[in-house]
Amino acid sequence: MADIELRPVSRDDAELIWSIVLSAELHDGVPRVLSLAEVTEEFDEAAYDPALDARIALIDGEPVGWGRVWHAPSDGDEDRAYLYGDVVPHHRGRGVGRALLAWTAERAYHRLSARPAGVRTHLRVQNYDFRTDCTRLYRAAGFVEVRRTEELLRPVQPLLDVDPPAGIRLAAATLERSEEIRATKNAAFADHWGSVATPASTWTEMMTGHGRRLDLSFVALDDDDRIVAHCLNSHYPDDVELLGRRDGWIDSLGTRRDWRGRGVATVLIAASLRAFADAGLSHAALAVDSASQTGANRLYAALGFERQHTTITFELNRVEGHDGTGALD
Repeated sequence: MADIELRPVSRDDAELIWSIVLSAELHDGVPRVLSLAEVTEEFDEAAYDPALDARIALIDGEPVGWGRVWHAPSDGDEDRAYLYGDVVPHHRGRGVGRALLAWTAERAYHRLSARPAGVRTHLRVQNYDFRTDCTRLYRAAGFVEVRRTEELLRPVQPLLDVDPPAGIRLAAATLERSEEIRATKNAAFADHWGSVATPASTWTEMMTGHGRRLDLSFVALDDDDRIVAHCLNSHYPDDVELLGRRDGWIDSLGTRRDWRGRGVATVLIAASLRAFADAGLSHAALAVDSASQTGANRLYAALGFERQHTTITFELNRVEGHDGTGALD
């Protein structure tokens, strides 16, 4: 193993991190292009302290990789932290990934240990199934596969011709109703695997983050003007040249339990397809839990969505040592 140094990250490292991620993802065939604006935006996240939560890996002073912890504390009785990182392709096989994974895992456990007693915590990584080097790394460190997510795609055309069910009308998703949308999102996803309640402190970032298109997003309202479902959409222009498509992403689609099974989600998808078409986008994309219990997979298949890629989520269990310290299992 090479002599690897891990140093803290600062805002001045944004362009360096961007170049590391680009080189790794383009080499591996990841179907997206990270923008410098996305990397820069992460430094403004309320729950992120780059000096404490991220590291640059160096060999003989040369940057060869990076890693970070993403942890936005949940409002509920369950919480999770995700680990991210990449290694420059021609420096792989030298222990850089192992070093970054071990460091980010320990940092994530430190953050999660501050949660109140009784809050269930999880440590997770997620990656495309074709990045087999990552899968081997995770498994060697004790991570186990817990879920698969399918990325689905369909052309915008033909549009869906559906009417809202009785008692439902659609409206634009606006910042003025942001808190209501957050409450609806939390309620809609309360029974979804892996989802936790999003706190107000990080919700604005989700509503206004890179790529978010509120002008292409919708909510469903009942007769009492209560939001019963939401559909937050995005578009990432940097992906267009790589993919040869202009994708509109249905990023967050959820319906309160008492309104499920009435066609509300279908109406929101239909409205999104029309908005995408009007904006000059060519395709609609979304991600769905392959083991979803809500019937979402059947719905999307019936609406013409087809699987393009699969990502795998892994979890790591914690083994406490006799001295109270933790180790990777």
